[in-house]
Amino acid sequence: MGFYRAGPLMVLKIVILFLIPTLVFSGEMNLKETVEKVEREGSDNLTGERVNKLKVILSDAEDADVLDFDELEDRLNAVIDSWQKKKISGGWNIFVNMMTWTYAIELPLINNEIFSDEHGACGGAGYDWQNAYYGFGIDLCVGGMRGKSSVTILNAITVQIDLPVFMMTSKPKIFWRPGEHTRLVFYLPLIYRYGFSSDNIYERSLEGGKFSIGLFLGGEWEISDIVLGSSIGKIIGYESTSLNFTLGYRF
Repeated sequence: MGFYRAGPLMVLKIVILFLIPTLVFSGEMNLKETVEKVEREGSDNLTGERVNKLKVILSDAEDADVLDFDELEDRLNAVIDSWQKKKISGGWNIFVNMMTWTYAIELPLINNEIFSDEHGACGGAGYDWQNAYYGFGIDLCVGGMRGKSSVTILNAITVQIDLPVFMMTSKPKIFWRPGEHTRLVFYLPLIYRYGFSSDNIYERSLEGGKFSIGLFLGGEWEISDIVLGSSIGKIIGYESTSLNFTLGYRF
């Protein structure tokens, strides 16, 4: 009776002893073949669903104590990392932008023009799509500026004029990322400027709105989620280059 009870148990132990090497070898071959296949196909053929499945295969192989696991894991992770760097994702940002430019205004009464040196700030938000190498996006900013100019009447009297300005910009952009926290940016902004006047004599001449487009080059530097940026460019129809400085937060 004792032999009868011990017999099946002994057989089970023998079967397990024979199966363990087979299971380990099978797990090793499965992981190795998977890694070699993924390396041949490259990261461009990966998807989020497939990456999740590959991570499950890695976890199962680690539990099975597969030989050469560390090497195979490193090789597979290298392909997954390459895919993640190419993957484009989106995110919001908010910012405050300070700017300056010089704007020319025609004065028909004296058959001349004045130059308004304007500076101010706007607040806005934007959305970017990017991966580890490049990206694109659009920002919208609304704010006000203060301009100052002077008019000489009859070559004798000089009048100082204040020029309050409302402005709005929409800035499509594309950028290159030479580093994880650095962007080199090309902007193609659409700018709307509406000028007012505190001077009754030239009120009609000074007031009015105008759309313009510009070309800007700049850079952005990210410290944690804080973004510092600057750019310089030319707005069509404006007298000077425009300088911009930005402080923002990226979600």
